[in-house]
Amino acid sequence: ANRYNRDTSKIFKTTNGGSEWQEVYNLSSTGMKGLCFINSTTGFCSADNGSIYKTTDNGFSWAQDVSTHANSFYFTSPQTGYAVGINGSAYKTTNSGDNWSILNTGVSAAYYMTKLYFTNNNTGWGVGQGYSSSNMFKTTNGGKEWTNQSIGTSNSLNSVFFTNGNTGWIVGNYGTILKSNSVITSNQS
Repeated sequence: ANRYNRDTSKIFKTTNGGSEWQEVYNLSSTGMKGLCFINSTTGFCSADNGSIYKTTDNGFSWAQDVSTHANSFYFTSPQTGYAVGINGSAYKTTNSGDNWSILNTGVSAAYYMTKLYFTNNNTGWGVGQGYSSSNMFKTTNGGKEWTNQSIGTSNSLNSVFFTNGNTGWIVGNYGTILKSNSVITSNQS
């Protein structure tokens, strides 16, 4: 299986489980934030300059696809994907990233969404930082509406992952680790 890694402005690829890495592309004018492949040839990269870049040739060339402020991607199918980022922004594609629609999250412009995860085409969670009460939002209608979730901490949250439709994990600043609705570890300051 192909694996990809990123540093400040380069994309590397391995075909041997990470023993060796080959530089396949250099976005020398900007750093990168997120990387996601929907199959072995098509992938997306979000850049510090606010753009989404797309590849359709296994990562060897990248074209600026659209200007957003995306940090993270999640695809529920090869056609349907989501991107989230700064200013409470969220985007959706239903045609493999050929076009991205802006989603009205209802989230404050001060909010910075860092990661998202969907358990099916409609239900997803986004986590981040900058919201006053809780830094987790949930959608149950494919991103049309997002509601703030009370999860017992206002710490900045960095990543979210679900092992199935009911069991999820969140990690954040100050040692915060959450499982579903209960705080497992929280070294809050």
